[in-house]
Amino acid sequence: PNIDGLGDAGVIFANATVPLPRTTPGLASLLTGLSPEQHGSREVWERLDVDKGSRLAEVLSNQGYVTLGLSANSAAGTKQGLAVGFDKFLDYKVIKRKRKRDDADVMTDEALAMVEAVDSEAPVFLWVHYVDPHWRYNPSKKRYPDQPEGARCRAMQKQIKADEVSLGNLISNANGMAAGIYDECSALYDAEIGFVDQEVGRLMDGLHELDRWDESLVVLTSDHGENMGEDGMYFAHGPSLADGSLRVPLIMAGPTIPSGRYDGGVAIIEDVMPTLLELIGIAAKDQPENLSLIHI
Repeated sequence: PNIDGLGDAGVIFANATVPLPRTTPGLASLLTGLSPEQHGSREVWERLDVDKGSRLAEVLSNQGYVTLGLSANSAAGTKQGLAVGFDKFLDYKVIKRKRKRDDADVMTDEALAMVEAVDSEAPVFLWVHYVDPHWRYNPSKKRYPDQPEGARCRAMQKQIKADEVSLGNLISNANGMAAGIYDECSALYDAEIGFVDQEVGRLMDGLHELDRWDESLVVLTSDHGENMGEDGMYFAHGPSLADGSLRVPLIMAGPTIPSGRYDGGVAIIEDVMPTLLELIGIAAKDQPENLSLIHI
């Protein structure tokens, strides 16, 4: 309901895609506006290689924004070069050391605390990378009780963690093992999304309370999708060009963006950075070169 509400308030790009369905390259494209052959990250965990000033956080920092970032993903942090340009960045290791876990509620708490610590008159760029809708599908029953039991899927996850079953065999549906628990695992994946939706709502409410919401431009998107049987791949992503992996949610909302628009045209995640820079009035001379642009 919170993500849907954000879509109602802005533009939903129904056919948005990533250049390739891997975390580090996808996020590198989101935060630079460049394709993998331009930013240099072609595989998960591979550090991007771009000139100084190419990242969104760097451009906004040079324009006087306080830049804040936090990531719950080991493939999306300092080692990969994604933290460059942020005045403060919480890597997943820092978050886990501090809070013992990096679930969506922890990420929301930390994000709001970071924003609250900034001078109320200073413009802020905030990037929050939730990772919960990702194998393993195991949302907290305490923090999100509205979820299915999914006993067989949960048992399979425990077997894989204990090295009793090969994750590769599950992903490839060896002997039909993935198809046999598809309904349960798909329902648990939906519950992970529901948990993140709950926390997105809490993040939006918190930014309202901090008087940071009404004038904000907001983007909700992802670094990749998740195959649920497409291309014969289950509960994973990466070596597939099926829509399950390549298509991602993309919603943009804010005071200068028309509300209630459903756009079925082509949209790529590389377009997000240059679109935001134009919407907030950053002159072309202050933007990195070779950026594309969504026209809203």
